[in-house]
Amino acid sequence: MKTIHDNAKEDDSSTFQWNEVYSFVWSQTGKLNDQVRFESSDEWPAAPDEVKTSSTRTKAGDQVNLVKSGNAYTFQEVAKPQDLSTKGLAVLGDKSIVDYEVSAGLAMYGSPFFVVQAEPSWNWVFTPDPQYWIVATTQVQGDAISATGSSNAFKVDFSRSADVTVVYNNKNEFSQQ
Repeated sequence: MKTIHDNAKEDDSSTFQWNEVYSFVWSQTGKLNDQVRFESSDEWPAAPDEVKTSSTRTKAGDQVNLVKSGNAYTFQEVAKPQDLSTKGLAVLGDKSIVDYEVSAGLAMYGSPFFVVQAEPSWNWVFTPDPQYWIVATTQVQGDAISATGSSNAFKVDFSRSADVTVVYNNKNEFSQQ
């Protein structure tokens, strides 16, 4: 969330910058459902551009093994990385995984955004396709988000350039330049 001045003038502006920094995550959640709070137990760097490369604790790759060793789950390097044929990120489930005990998935900037129930001898390939939206609101960071007091969401298109300009006018409308 980024704040622009409360008393906005025509020449007020704000710049947003970020990189897509992915990581693999897992958590011993039990059976995954909409009441489970997923808190990462481990996080390894991930990069969809590192094709046919295993992730390690310190180096991003496009795949990682999830195994149970003793009573604990952990990520391990993939001995022979597979060709995923896409710019995907894979969590390869070892046969040691116990049904309905652990979940795994992806995070961006350390915040999990997509997880699935891990299963023994099952491979999950995630293909990130990020979309970016902007909204104007009177909410303050930390407040609960609600539909009241906000503009319509506007999808920002980065297909032609990584540097775009979006203008918000006095009619509460966005346009991309």
